[in-house]
Amino acid sequence: MDTSEKKRRGWTLEAKHKIVEESFEGSSSVAELAQKYAVNANQIFQWCKKYRERRLGASNSINLVPVTVSRNRLLRRQTKAALLVRLRQGL
Repeated sequence: MDTSEKKRRGWTLEAKHKIVEESFEGSSSVAELAQKYAVNANQIFQWCKKYRERRLGASNSINLVPVTVSRNRLLRRQTKAALLVRLRQGL
């Protein structure tokens, strides 16, 4: 039994664009491109979908805003619970 770790292959954005654009040319099928570049055909279809939606290379991560928690006695007296959010200019 093979217990070695299998690592995911990372594709650069440029490589993804090249493969997707080659698939749009129509000179090769997605199956042929999958064999040529040693990538699963379903992965190419996903890249093509994201490319058409202009999401290829877009990050799925979210941007977080820094938060400072302080004790404000005035707020605590007026309400049972309060959340005051102050954003710096440009956020």
